[in-house]
Amino acid sequence: FQFHTNNESYAPKAWTVTKPHDVPRPWHELGASSKSKTVYRATVKGKSVIVKGRKMRKDGKTSNTVGGGVLYLEMVYLEALRGRPGIPELLGAWWDGPHVVIVVADGGGAIGEGPPGVGTAPNVMTAAFDARARNQPL
Repeated sequence: FQFHTNNESYAPKAWTVTKPHDVPRPWHELGASSKSKTVYRATVKGKSVIVKGRKMRKDGKTSNTVGGGVLYLEMVYLEALRGRPGIPELLGAWWDGPHVVIVVADGGGAIGEGPPGVGTAPNVMTAAFDARARNQPL
C-alpha cells in the first residue's frame, strides 16, 4: 500500500508490511471469513499476524472486483486509533487492484461467534471474551 504525493510513493513509517511478499506463505484461512472478506493467520518475522482481504486466491490476488470498501475503512480506523487500548496494531497494507489487503497483529482468539454463512442473526460474545471484558474492562 502506498500513498502518492508529487509522483513519489511512501507508506506510513510505522508500517512494516507494504507488499504481499512481506507476509511469507503459508497463510491459514480462519473461520472468520465472510461474504466480503477472507481472513488468514500467517507469520511475519516470527510474529503471528492476521491478513484480511477481499475473497483471495492462493496466490494472494483477489478473486473478483466487487467490494473492498469495508477493509479500506477498517484500515483507516486502525491507523487513526493506533496505540489506543483495544486497537490491534496495523502492521501495513497493500493494494491488490482496486482492493486493499490489510495485515494486523494477531490478537488471539475470536471475540464473537456468529451464525455460519451469511445471515441476520446477531453475533454472540465468546465466553472467554466475556470473562476478560468483565475482569479487565477498557
